[in-house]
Amino acid sequence: MLEMLGRLGLAIFNVAVVPLWIGAIGSLPQVADEGGGLAAKLERISRPGYRPQLVTRIYDRNGVLLTTLHGTQLRSRVVPLDEVPVMTRLVFVAAEDERFFEHRGLDARAILRAAAVNARAGRVVQGGSTITQQLVKNRVLDSRRDLGRKLQEMILANRMERSHTKEQILEQYLNEIYFGHGRYGIGSAARYYFGKTSSELSLAESALLAGMVKAPARYSPLKKGSAWKQRQTHVLNKMVRLGFISAFEASRAIAEEMRFAADKGEDPKGPAKAPFFTALVTKQLLEQFGPRKTFTGGLDVITSLDWEQQQVAEQIFRDGKFFKSRSLEEQPTLQGAFTALDPNTGDVLVMIGGRDFAKSQFNRAVQSRRQPGSAFKPFVYTAALLNEFEANHVIDDSPVLYEFPQMEEFWEPRNFGGEYHGPAILAKALAGSFNVAAVKLIELIGVSDAVEVARRMGIQSPLHEGLSLALGSSGVSLLELVGAYIPFAAEGVRATPRAILEVVERGGKVLLEAPESRERVLPADVAFSMATMLRGVVERGTARRARVKGHQVGGKTGTSNRYADAWF
Repeated sequence: MLEMLGRLGLAIFNVAVVPLWIGAIGSLPQVADEGGGLAAKLERISRPGYRPQLVTRIYDRNGVLLTTLHGTQLRSRVVPLDEVPVMTRLVFVAAEDERFFEHRGLDARAILRAAAVNARAGRVVQGGSTITQQLVKNRVLDSRRDLGRKLQEMILANRMERSHTKEQILEQYLNEIYFGHGRYGIGSAARYYFGKTSSELSLAESALLAGMVKAPARYSPLKKGSAWKQRQTHVLNKMVRLGFISAFEASRAIAEEMRFAADKGEDPKGPAKAPFFTALVTKQLLEQFGPRKTFTGGLDVITSLDWEQQQVAEQIFRDGKFFKSRSLEEQPTLQGAFTALDPNTGDVLVMIGGRDFAKSQFNRAVQSRRQPGSAFKPFVYTAALLNEFEANHVIDDSPVLYEFPQMEEFWEPRNFGGEYHGPAILAKALAGSFNVAAVKLIELIGVSDAVEVARRMGIQSPLHEGLSLALGSSGVSLLELVGAYIPFAAEGVRATPRAILEVVERGGKVLLEAPESRERVLPADVAFSMATMLRGVVERGTARRARVKGHQVGGKTGTSNRYADAWF
């Protein structure tokens, strides 16, 4: 019982005390004025014409400026409320604060409802913040989630309601909220997603944007999946329930085909160097500090990237024979990715997520999970060495047929080209990438052992625990696969990949200093044996074209089903 009360303490506190706060809110000015006059700051930045001027700068490891982030640069202007259709205003009220025009900054019913939901869940899953509270939080408060900050938010929201009209608050809110992809304010969002002004938004488009406010990254229509559509439908149905629109109007809006802007226009902050990488860094900053501090906090962000190496990699990637002879216009689905890590620190030195960031922002080095094919085999061989096999252990690379009676299926793994090699030592089987030998090896050591080794070395994606895992049947990202190879190059020590080294705010205060994260995951002798075997892949196996005169190179090729992917 005590444990339950402790877990539900916040919810119970809200239920019991919030009505008292609402009644006594005017008598607690000192709480809102803690930390340098929050109330005065709120009044100052609520004046017409206020513009923050704090630019966030992202640098490479040697101080080269890669890009800048700034909220107001992506907000072309403050949109007056009379340029926002009445129906669009009502959509946002329905989605975020259905009693906005009735309360004075706090909605006791919403708070009580959220408290009940949180109590049932045993954790905070729903908030009861009004539009005014959200505006106050975005403007002057930090991202702490404690009762002190919540009390400040409630007091300041009440003060704002007393000094501003509802129309003024709604106008400021619509120009302040974040819509993902660096876009703040309804004017910027309408232009970015639909190529329109806010006055031209349809009911369906307005509902889509209002639905994004809760979680811009999750409900972005530019992401794969239907989450945004489900959220849009939820908002429209809520408008019907509130009597803002008819069921017919909602069904027509739900059925409306969404046409997104094909040309996003030139980004006012200019093109970023290493855009796939800087987009990843921006995402991590947003997760750590939130949109307000990320885009208007005046941060200096030192990253792991080496711009000189990045330029070399980009030129080789772009001018390589394979891509050069197949233009992106002719074969838009032909893509690739490249990343380089420092095995001693895990620092991401180079990252390329695709052929042209302007045409596709999808980062194939991080966001795409593809079958690694035979590039997964080193984890199987590592598990074998940990099970006291030796590199000269003999495995039979002869045809085999597996029967699965429960599923009434048969599986016959095949080697590339249909050629089999009979008895072969492990080093030769890995160098030649013999499929049947790998399947028999994972059968001998146990699939669970191979999975455990892959996890230990850094593979986080879901793994199919069947014999086909030896052939790379489970999708992984490029970054995690390269990161999982680090122990082979670092005597068994894994360094966790990192993109951000340090974040400093204006005035020199260090907000984040990312330490190196190193952990021994393999005995040194096992790592040495695997590194030797991987050099054999390059010197006399399937990766002979990767040889570099004067250098020792180790690695592994991989080809997925139907040759959809090729790895090294």
